[in-house]
Amino acid sequence: MSAPDTNVEKQEKNHRPSLIGIKGAITFGILMLLAIIAYSLSSDEVAIEGETDAATPVVAE
Repeated sequence: MSAPDTNVEKQEKNHRPSLIGIKGAITFGILMLLAIIAYSLSSDEVAIEGETDAATPVVAE
């Protein structure tokens, strides 16, 4: 059951700091996710000559 004297405008005014904080946290999370994606796409992995991957077997000839 809901309260009989619900005033949405008053509740929104009272909860404004919390709503701003939630929006800020969501914005920060999206920016961090975009930054991680941009960093991972822009970083170039350079293989050093003579090194092999651990998953690549070394075959002696």
